[in-house]
Amino acid sequence: MLFNCKRATIAIICLFFLAGLMPALGSADSADDEFFSGHEYSGVSNTTITVFYNKYCSACHRAIPTIEEINKKYPKVTTEFYDTYDSTANLTLLYDYADYYGISYPAYPIVFAGDSVVLQGTFSINENLEDVLKALDSGAIPDIEYEKKWTDNGEEKEEIKSKNSDEITILIVAVAGLIDGINPCAFAVLIFLLISLLSAKSRINLLVTGVFYIFAVFLFYILAGVGLMSFVRISGITYYFGIFAGIIAIFAGIINISDGILKNSSLSLSIPKNFKDKLGKTSRNISIPVAFILGLMVGIFELPCTGGIYLAVISLISSEMTLYQGLPYLILYNFFFILPLILITVAVYFGMSPKVIDRFRITNKKIMKIAMGAILIFIGIAVLLFQI
Repeated sequence: MLFNCKRATIAIICLFFLAGLMPALGSADSADDEFFSGHEYSGVSNTTITVFYNKYCSACHRAIPTIEEINKKYPKVTTEFYDTYDSTANLTLLYDYADYYGISYPAYPIVFAGDSVVLQGTFSINENLEDVLKALDSGAIPDIEYEKKWTDNGEEKEEIKSKNSDEITILIVAVAGLIDGINPCAFAVLIFLLISLLSAKSRINLLVTGVFYIFAVFLFYILAGVGLMSFVRISGITYYFGIFAGIIAIFAGIINISDGILKNSSLSLSIPKNFKDKLGKTSRNISIPVAFILGLMVGIFELPCTGGIYLAVISLISSEMTLYQGLPYLILYNFFFILPLILITVAVYFGMSPKVIDRFRITNKKIMKIAMGAILIFIGIAVLLFQI
């Protein structure tokens, strides 16, 4: 039988709710508490560095051991650790430090030292922390001029490496969005609607109606991504969300491969037939407002079927960036997600029959499902390894 997307949506919401409870359930004797239990506050001095983190931030789990290991080499330097999870006082203190050091959007983990040294993220900490501690230990800082080594030249070096890293991230996000956009589940809906759009009185009407439909899908996925990312950031469950997203991607991949190999698979990631029937009846007299509403509805029913890759991307962005920093990546992902629909709509506008594309989809459906399943499993494993 077909995988019921309505039930899948409810199940996903329930899993998110349970994920939100996990930090509370594990707070008493969890490994995280043991991991961070040794971090004590101490008085601020000229040989002190201040570290802000979130105990459920995966990047923090990678950075904290590095900070502690380097700090052992310089016993004169004191390290203060402040966990902002469930602590308004520590979060307020972080923003006070950020204002003083001129940081508009602080991201975890973050290290403050001297008069102007700020190290954000695992890359910056790994590259520069030992030099900063060495300077503190020798008394070279606090010194605003000496610190320009990190705030001026250091920033230039960081900018070059960060640019290369950003280029890789942009490529990964764009490719992931494009792959998700040609998911057989998404593809089927797009072709079905384009065939319905042929009932438009003119090609201009077809084009305009298609644009509004595309915009609705794009808007829904952007809002869904922002909502999920905000929830993950505010609740501080980036680590658990990453594990959850990785498992979902692997599970979805197995279902896709099973559906592609088996003749009558009991599970299939597809939109329910009754929704397609209703869609067909509605689209007979389609108008611009109706096309927009259909786009939103398709987004709702399609998300459980195509959301494996999207969840994985959101988990990676959430663990490394603030919502403000991650928003351009969400927009990029969703642009490439709707790119196949844009290309098909333009092709139909210039005379191509959507039935030709639909025949291609049907002929290669099993191959596409197997390929998509393999990609989902690979992405899921990569996300899980990233969280470890």
